[in-house]
Amino acid sequence: MTSFSTVGYKNINVASGLIGYYYGCDEWTLQYSLDGVNFVNVSSLTTINTSSITPIGGILPVEAEGKAKIYLRWFPNVNGPKHGSAIDVTATVLSNITVKADEVLVTDAIAPVLQSTLPAAAATTVGASGNIILTYDEKVKLGTGTVTFNGKVLTPEFINKTVKFSYFGLEYDKQYTFNLPAGLVTDLSGNTAAALDLSFKTMEKPVPAKRVFNLIVDANATVDQIASGKYVKTIAEAFTAAPANSSTRFLVLITNGTYNLGGDGTNPQGIVLQLPVGKNNVSLIAQSKDVIFQGNPGWGIKNAVLSIEANDLYMENITIEHKDGITTSGQRPALNPAGDRNVYNGIRLRSKQDTQVTGEQRRRS
Repeated sequence: MTSFSTVGYKNINVASGLIGYYYGCDEWTLQYSLDGVNFVNVSSLTTINTSSITPIGGILPVEAEGKAKIYLRWFPNVNGPKHGSAIDVTATVLSNITVKADEVLVTDAIAPVLQSTLPAAAATTVGASGNIILTYDEKVKLGTGTVTFNGKVLTPEFINKTVKFSYFGLEYDKQYTFNLPAGLVTDLSGNTAAALDLSFKTMEKPVPAKRVFNLIVDANATVDQIASGKYVKTIAEAFTAAPANSSTRFLVLITNGTYNLGGDGTNPQGIVLQLPVGKNNVSLIAQSKDVIFQGNPGWGIKNAVLSIEANDLYMENITIEHKDGITTSGQRPALNPAGDRNVYNGIRLRSKQDTQVTGEQRRRS
């Protein structure tokens, strides 16, 4: 047995299917009830198949329409013929249940009432871009009129009881008022919602937290800067300065320029520069996209310009290039990202062939 509401619907058509397996009754009837106790036939007595689904259903009478709850059941003729053997299990399968009906629009004379707004009235931390969402006490639709907010016409999006207006480009820390004209929102019967003036203030502009770098790489660093311990001139010196087995992040700022990591390109020379195992939690952050790491270790799949063996590296906006690999074909890798959980954000690799080679069994960068 099942139950459901029929409020707002008429011409309710119930369809289903039955198939008999093993042992069971051959004849079934679809029935309905208004109280769950007294049932009335919807279908005639139907003989079901044992090898295919037998349709069974019908249209509910008018008295079943507009009810908060009605009941359906599929009832066997226990005194009628049977299929299968009585020593078998009883198995009748009910499937393909669908209920179709025509919606009844109930005309009312009460206008929709606003229940809530997002943002709330007088809110002071509203985003400079976002949505204004109005929720009413009944389903609503578009009426007439337009909404202009911050000099732009907003297109409303109606979903059930809500209407959403998307906006963008507001100024930070400024007071705004959203004006909804009467008649733009109506209920399904055409009753118009009242006008709305929703005032709120946008949030203060977020200020990113300043990053304090542990070390700055600058090829033009002065003697005094180097003596301060905060500057080095080469990437190799930065790798040497990075602490081993650190649990906190070591932030390195790399100023604009091209940094020669080494190699003369004559014979395979192995990896030019390596951030070794244990030098974890290092961040290499370029001043801009004008930072280039260049090396020339020669030909060979194992001869990368840069190899990252450490874990949890973060590298941002750096170009890594194999000097001969830019113009000459052959195995000339720029990067070997061999560590675990490493992040390469905005990295540019330059070489004609095998630009990146993943080291050994560690393939999770």
